[in-house]
Order: sequence, then C-alpha cells, then structure tokens
Amino acid sequence: MFNVTSGIIWNIRRKMFNVTSGVGFLVSFKYRLLQRATKNFSEELGKGGFGSVFKGTMPDSSIVAVKRLMCSAGEKQFRSEVNTIGIIQHVNLIRLRGFCAQGSERLLVYEYMPNGSLSSYLFPRDSTSLNWNMRYQIALGIA
Repeated sequence: MFNVTSGIIWNIRRKMFNVTSGVGFLVSFKYRLLQRATKNFSEELGKGGFGSVFKGTMPDSSIVAVKRLMCSAGEKQFRSEVNTIGIIQHVNLIRLRGFCAQGSERLLVYEYMPNGSLSSYLFPRDSTSLNWNMRYQIALGIA
C-alpha cells in the first residue's frame, strides 16, 4: 500500500540517487550514477564467469559492490531475474540493493563486503585455507 510518507521517502531517494524506478524493494539506478560511483569501473574487486565486480561509493557515502554483467539477456528477462534475486533475503546472503538495465548495460548493485567473498577463503591463492571443520560450520550457517 502506498501512503504519503512512503511517497515522500521515495521522492527523496529518487532525487538523491538519480534513479528511474524500482522493482519491489530494489532501486533501478541510472548507468551514469554507477559509472561515477565506481570511478568509471576502476577498482576491480573480483572477476567471475558472468562479469566483473567493482567497488563504488554512492552519493550518501555508502560503499557498494557493482557487478557489471557480460550477458545478452533482454531487459524483460533481466528484470525478472533481478526481481527473483531481490526477494531472497537471508542473514548469510549479501543483499542486492538495486540494478541498472540501460541500453546494453546490465549491472547489479550489492552491499559491500569489507572482508571479501567467501570464495576467496574457500579457494585461496596462497597456501592458507580453511580447514574442513570451518568449511562445515560455514555450510551449516548457510543452510
């Protein structure tokens, strides 16, 4: 239900973050804002099969991780997937804050993880890794 208070908050949020619309609780960010927030995608945090992740600072000084996808999904399919991901809220999963589907660009905006990703601990590049007991505890926590 839309009330006056939520309408005012949405207008402030829309102006502050220069957003176009939202899907559920997610915000649809403009590409230019995310480009500025990530300093033109200059600080890469990691790379995966679907794209690269960059560190960014939003206008309210919050730090985010912006995943720039390398996919050819259409806007309707992308928004449907974003909506599904956005519904999933769990204490052990990183929260999706919003997305960008502008032109051919597809970006996902996540909360920033200051300690890095779980995969960096499970599959380290150096010789130190988590023992099996710690891995088991992590799996239990996720489940």
